[in-house]
Amino acid sequence: MSMPDPFSNPQSGFVKLQDYADHALIVTPRQIVHGITTSKSKSPGDTSAADVDAVVLYADGTVKELPNLRVFGKGLVAQFGRSIGQMVIGRISMEKSTNGNDVWIMGNATDEDRALGIAYLTAKANGQLKTAPAAQPQMAGAAAGGSAPKVDPFA
Repeated sequence: MSMPDPFSNPQSGFVKLQDYADHALIVTPRQIVHGITTSKSKSPGDTSAADVDAVVLYADGTVKELPNLRVFGKGLVAQFGRSIGQMVIGRISMEKSTNGNDVWIMGNATDEDRALGIAYLTAKANGQLKTAPAAQPQMAGAAAGGSAPKVDPFA
């Protein structure tokens, strides 16, 4: 009897948290990294980024875990810098800054988003996680049915 193949192929492509705008997200910022030089840098080392773990929450109860993401964007980096080691739940969106520039920020979660987040944490703790297929085009919406614990870990 042979063992089934336990390996998956390496993932290709570059994932940006902003690719999941308009979806409910749980983001756990791990650290802020300063002194990065990118193709958009005006001078060497002028960029900062946030290293995060993220989970995309879909309305059908499936999730997509995105570990070890490096997130750029001054608005997001500033927000995540204030939440190192904490789970934050919300939605990424483009907003106007006070000087009129477009910036990515993480806005507040809805009650439905929080219910999806609690359902995710419960399913993960119970080993019943449903992961989304590689491409999941549907938009997040109302929470799946069922009762949620009264404790809100995102408060």
